[in-house]
Amino acid sequence: MGISDRHHFAWLVGALATFEEKTGRFGAIRDLSRTPTIYALAARRRDPVIDWLAAALGAKADVVLFDKFADSAPGVQKLDINALDVVPDNACDVLTLLRSSYFIARPADFLADARRIVRPGGLVVVDWLHGLSQAPVLDLRGDPRYDANGSRS
Repeated sequence: MGISDRHHFAWLVGALATFEEKTGRFGAIRDLSRTPTIYALAARRRDPVIDWLAAALGAKADVVLFDKFADSAPGVQKLDINALDVVPDNACDVLTLLRSSYFIARPADFLADARRIVRPGGLVVVDWLHGLSQAPVLDLRGDPRYDANGSRS
């Protein structure tokens, strides 16, 4: 599904590292008195991004994998990304959807559910894909290495 190569994972891990460096967001989640929880949607296995997030949150971080087709993946809970209403409020600290955003039938509903599921101060990580290109939408205008058109300077 989608882009799963090492270059995409390296780009996303780098973006998350930059985000953590600038905001300290993962440090704030890590300092909670309870164990931080990552819910990885549409994930049959851990990947480098999920591993990086778990490490950033600390060794005790719980990672729960969800997939619509969980029957074929041991240890993965069955959950359709278009039916998140069954997930309780404030269930996790970080919610991820990697390489699968093109399966979202109703983006506004997905985002409303994501906001409800993630605890206050938590984080939602989605690598949105553009159309059918299977390439993430990279809005690089905020990065000083890119010009206003997204070209590297």
